[in-house]
Amino acid sequence: MILAGSALAKGQERRISQRKIRDRSIALVLAGIVALMPPIAGVALIDAKLFGLPVALIYIFAVWALLIVGATMLARPLRDSDVDTSSADLGEPR
Repeated sequence: MILAGSALAKGQERRISQRKIRDRSIALVLAGIVALMPPIAGVALIDAKLFGLPVALIYIFAVWALLIVGATMLARPLRDSDVDTSSADLGEPR
């Protein structure tokens, strides 16, 4: 009976972990949308140059690069959670 309880707890932990990963991926998308909206990106529209490039251009590419890094960090756990879910649906061993 203890074994079944621990298996149940592990299953619940896995679902909570999957939910957190999905929530973080949604938060990443929303943060990217907000960071690239004209009022927020307009803050970077100062008339200055950094390394010979306009600050607005650097801001947009920095946000873009950070979104790519964030998506890369979330891609593997999301893929692994989808594989776990599909194998559980098919009744296959994990």
